[in-house]
Amino acid sequence: MPDRTRHPTCFRAPDPQTSTVDGAVHRAGIPTRHHPRAVTYGCGSVPDFDRASPARALVVAPSEEGAGPHHSLSAMTSVEPDDDLSLRCAVWTQAQGVDPIGSAPAFDALVLVEHPLPWPHDVSELPLFAGRSAPGVRLMAVVPEDRPRQAGHRLVVHRRRTGTNHLAGTDHSVPERDLPALLDDLLAAPLEDHRDRPSALGASPPEVLVCAHGRRDPCCGRWGTLLHVELGARWSDVRIWRCSHTGGHRFAPTAVTLPDGRAWAYVEPDLLDQVVRRRGPLPPLAAHDRGTSALSPFAQVVERAVFHALGWDWLDQSLTAVEEHRDDDGKAASVTLRWPGGSATGRVVVDRMVPVLVCGEPPEAATKSSPDLALVDLVLDA
Repeated sequence: MPDRTRHPTCFRAPDPQTSTVDGAVHRAGIPTRHHPRAVTYGCGSVPDFDRASPARALVVAPSEEGAGPHHSLSAMTSVEPDDDLSLRCAVWTQAQGVDPIGSAPAFDALVLVEHPLPWPHDVSELPLFAGRSAPGVRLMAVVPEDRPRQAGHRLVVHRRRTGTNHLAGTDHSVPERDLPALLDDLLAAPLEDHRDRPSALGASPPEVLVCAHGRRDPCCGRWGTLLHVELGARWSDVRIWRCSHTGGHRFAPTAVTLPDGRAWAYVEPDLLDQVVRRRGPLPPLAAHDRGTSALSPFAQVVERAVFHALGWDWLDQSLTAVEEHRDDDGKAASVTLRWPGGSATGRVVVDRMVPVLVCGEPPEAATKSSPDLALVDLVLDA
């Protein structure tokens, strides 16, 4: 039986802008549980602001010219004199110390379709996408890249979940007139293997999706596009796409790595290089980790703690069971994850609700809010 001893230590995800040590932040009064073979955590949130008071005041983001969540990119960005960066959704959200965990889009299949710009605010309004959807499938537009191709053909990438941390991919190439039929077939059986279709070119390479959907959000359009340029100059063995909305534009620039299917916030090239190559220390990545697309928001919080406790080898594991029990008010949940050789049980709470800014407008003009989730208790048996 686990030892239920309470410990006064809380470990939280380090803020890459301010942390200079290994990410351990101590705060008294946080109950945690201990297992003889376990790593014990509590809280699991960005330490930029003390999380002891869920009702703490929101703060104003810095507004100096060139400021932004992605410093190397924002330095390249021209700023108009009346462009108040403090009201950019990504700058403002990062200034609040919002932890991006639990914000990853959830899907078990992904269909990427080359589609030229411009795109509308919602790509479902594109004639090719209109009326096409399927449960558990994310249909996205990607900007056609300057790659060798057959004239009049477009590339479609179909990925299906074959494990918690793996989405197997197949590239398809079809004439534009055949795109609707291919999409209908993929959406009708999204988890099936379509490698034997005449349109199949072969297995998809490792990929990074960078949201650059400017009509959806200016932060994604600005920082995402510049991030795509930087990554293109860095990698030759990873395919990089400018893609439509991935959700979470308040964390721009955002990216999704494939085949692991993880979403990332406030992304910089060095960070993505670490993720793609699976190397380097994990603590600095925690404040950027939005979670895995395989799980619900509450479960994403627990899974991140397991990933950052067990290291890169975790991405070779696959869950065998997920149990989630939400409180009646929906503001907390107990989550148990099981995999061959281990398990983890965590308690996740909604720490606070944070306005989701319309880029350029003040917080009081926000029409919706999002939960800032925190891990307050974890037992890890691995």
